[in-house]
Amino acid sequence: MPECRSCELGGQVCGLKNHKSLKIQCSGSHFGSSSSGTARAEKYGLMMGLGIPLLLLTFYLGYRMYLNHHRPITEVSTITNRRPSTRIAGLDGATIESYPKTQLGESWELPVPNDNICPICLCEYQPKEVLRTIPECNHYFHANCVDEWLRRNATCPFCRNQQER
Repeated sequence: MPECRSCELGGQVCGLKNHKSLKIQCSGSHFGSSSSGTARAEKYGLMMGLGIPLLLLTFYLGYRMYLNHHRPITEVSTITNRRPSTRIAGLDGATIESYPKTQLGESWELPVPNDNICPICLCEYQPKEVLRTIPECNHYFHANCVDEWLRRNATCPFCRNQQER
């Protein structure tokens, strides 16, 4: 029985010197390297374990710095590419009052065929209500609804045709 305890205590493998002789030889470690090889493997593992993350961190930080220095400069403004607002003033009171009024009777028939709903307030016309007609397009509306509209806008609320001032 060969005495291998001294080899195993040193982290080496016990084996025969050659196949023809019965002499024992300690060689390498259980992992195929000598005890100095074990220290080398530990150093290699430590370099890989710390080196790769540090290398990746360096590339990441370098890339971020590159982006910060090569980013196009844009001005931030609260005003975007808006055209100056052009406000079209509505019609004056005399012009609005010159538009014809019609009071509905019990049958609430309009002189010109029209829908029975005011396009501004979306309510049905009721008997005895006063309607106003826009002369250029003959559209009917509740007088109160269209009067307010025409003070702010110079267009028909239904067809958007520009009205004479």
